[in-house]
Amino acid sequence: RWAFSGRGRGSLHASPGKAEKQPVGSAAAGKEEPDAEADADADADADEGDDLEAELASDSDQFLTFVRSVLLDAHASYYRAVDAAAGDNSGVDIKNIMIAMKQNVLTGVCIVFSGVFPRHQKPASTLVWQVAEEMGATCSEEVLPGQTTHLVAARAGSAKVTQALERQDISIVHVDWLWACAHRWLRADESSFVLEGLDAATATRGVGSEEASRVRAGSAGEAQNPSADVIAAMNAEVD
Repeated sequence: RWAFSGRGRGSLHASPGKAEKQPVGSAAAGKEEPDAEADADADADADEGDDLEAELASDSDQFLTFVRSVLLDAHASYYRAVDAAAGDNSGVDIKNIMIAMKQNVLTGVCIVFSGVFPRHQKPASTLVWQVAEEMGATCSEEVLPGQTTHLVAARAGSAKVTQALERQDISIVHVDWLWACAHRWLRADESSFVLEGLDAATATRGVGSEEASRVRAGSAGEAQNPSADVIAAMNAEVD
């Protein structure tokens, strides 16, 4: 359970959840004995809460960076479409532009899932499958030689992971890779999502050197600030 600690604005800490010790003996009547273990637990919980708060703040900052990048891309794409319309921009719809941008995130990627959803559940009805398709990926229930590019798994040791390991053209990544792509509207670097227990090379072996360079360049460039000219042009459009 999480509660506000009062240690700074909005600080969080985990409640120890231990029973409070009662005083023992007549000399301790009306007093509570010092509990070194409880104090240590409280300090550890406060530290954990501070770490969580810092992590949440960091995630928020990164998310704003990703949102800015997406909006700048959408802005540029919209006005390219307006210019191409040669005065008749009635068919230019920012909603369609955003959909197309999202579908371009994983274009050319063919995904097989392992251990990500229950076996009795229809794969195409799961959120992870639908999110992948919304980003332009093709999903399959089985490894397709020559087509499958990524095996997205929750853990190593499954039959599909073993099958993918026998090939040299399939990237094996943790499912968090897909959520990172969806979070950023950008293909995340596979090398950051190695499946636990596997060699780091297994995450990128299905990605060509040219494609890997493009992905890393995109990840490195996503935090760049827009130029002064871009900002001035956007302000002029609002005015």
